[in-house]
Amino acid sequence: MATQKDNEASLGLFIGRLGYVVFRNPEILVNPVNPGRGLKLPSNIGIRKLKVKEAESLYRRYVAATTEFFPDDINKILRNKLSIGTWLAYYNDDNTRSWAMLSVWDSSKVFKLRIERAPLSYLLLTKVSKFFGKFLSLLGLAALPDLFTPFGFYFLYGVHSEGPLSGKLVRTLCEHVHNMAASDDGCGCKVVVVEVDKGSNGDDSLRRCIPHWKMLSCDDDMWCIKPLKCEKKKIGLSERTKSRSSLFVDPRDV
Repeated sequence: MATQKDNEASLGLFIGRLGYVVFRNPEILVNPVNPGRGLKLPSNIGIRKLKVKEAESLYRRYVAATTEFFPDDINKILRNKLSIGTWLAYYNDDNTRSWAMLSVWDSSKVFKLRIERAPLSYLLLTKVSKFFGKFLSLLGLAALPDLFTPFGFYFLYGVHSEGPLSGKLVRTLCEHVHNMAASDDGCGCKVVVVEVDKGSNGDDSLRRCIPHWKMLSCDDDMWCIKPLKCEKKKIGLSERTKSRSSLFVDPRDV
């Protein structure tokens, strides 16, 4: 069951009366894209696009066992026409064996979004940001995009990292995807979106590595869970929710 943290009626019904427990609190992170303005990537980091079989092998080997809702048909997702590809980042000279990977889903080919009834302050900020856009780019800052006309977005899924120095690799991959979206005039992609969770151990290190704007992001989601049948050997729900450390969001459900 999915709801929002401030939906007292829903939480009172499902948690208070029907025996559900809080399962995950995923956060949707949104980062704006500056069309035609690429970000400079670190020179000591290499990025390689993986073949579908390579990506599937890595996901099944490193992600499946530690992730909730990992899809058995990951190969079909990676071969879907909306899946642009999977990229691997690594240090050119590193003995720690740190690496990171993610896949990109082009949601703009299915539907477009548009913000309506936005606060006046947001409208003014968008116009000011657009006016000073060139100056902001010189400072390495992103301008607030015009989200009041139909726009598309890239969705990142299967974000995973290994090694003590992998945080910077995740950030570099996200910046790489930003540059892809910025140079793709046909999709009208104005934001890059990813949904992450702190996991059962409360670790938000992955979230801190992903570039995003707080004003565009959302952390109100709350997922709850309840077993459909009683088992002879009962296992507490608290143990069930701690069995996996992270969450895999299927891009087909976006």
